[in-house]
Amino acid sequence: MSIRNRIIAGGAVALVTVTLGGVSLALADNPVSTQTISGEMTYYNDSGNGACGSRVDAASEDLVAVSHEWWTSADPNQDRLCRGVDVQVTYNGKTITVPVKDMCPSCAAEHIDLSQTAFQKLAPLEKGLVKGITWKFVTDGGEAIEPPSASPEPVRIGEPAPDGGPGGGGWPSQYAAPYVETWGSPSDLENARQAGLKYATLAFVLDGGGCKATFNGNTPVTDEGWKAAVQNLRTSGGDVIASFGGASGTELGQACGSVTALQEQYRTVVDALDLSRLDFDIEGAALADSA
Repeated sequence: MSIRNRIIAGGAVALVTVTLGGVSLALADNPVSTQTISGEMTYYNDSGNGACGSRVDAASEDLVAVSHEWWTSADPNQDRLCRGVDVQVTYNGKTITVPVKDMCPSCAAEHIDLSQTAFQKLAPLEKGLVKGITWKFVTDGGEAIEPPSASPEPVRIGEPAPDGGPGGGGWPSQYAAPYVETWGSPSDLENARQAGLKYATLAFVLDGGGCKATFNGNTPVTDEGWKAAVQNLRTSGGDVIASFGGASGTELGQACGSVTALQEQYRTVVDALDLSRLDFDIEGAALADSA
């Protein structure tokens, strides 16, 4: 599950979410919540485990990620959105119906993030961001359903686990930590925090040349902007994981000449961000490297 590589032509899109006491007003007060929604769509093409717990490949299968504001269960895998709920999308005279398989933690309530293949059935990829769509939740059988209503309190994802360690005071026993892309700006993490994200995975840590751990292969892991964004998330009660690898760039394991050198780079990242958890996303060229 991730704040994926959402592809938007012409630059970034401002992420705006209104919350009150941790509860989204889009759920509690939005008059379109029980009817067809006018909104916008983007697309992504990543692969990995979706919010519903199943493996997804957004480059080759039809699916949709809906805003975190629609999810109500403490364990996203058990959310009602993962139990046979689809989204019916209409744009420019075309309509498709795709299953909900993922969460978009940085999307506003009316914004959906389609897989690349689904997006192509409605609009050319070069559009990136398409406004003026309409969409609604439906069951697998095609019936319209009521979207989830707001809880009176913010959803809490478990109690802190006993293996707390460094960072923001411990991890819960169950949590979702979507990807926040480090090839963007530290403001992406801050925007996600303001939208209600509590836990995040910084993706990705890559070799910056000569066996040196960096964000996206070009930004020091000691970058003050990223460190400040991480600290803000922790101050809000959350925490981060660092993910090593990704589909592009040079994975550290391929760049470092020895196990000791590789371990040193892992330690550099752990120390720089005061981490207790790491993620390894081995894909792309690294999968074929058996050395």
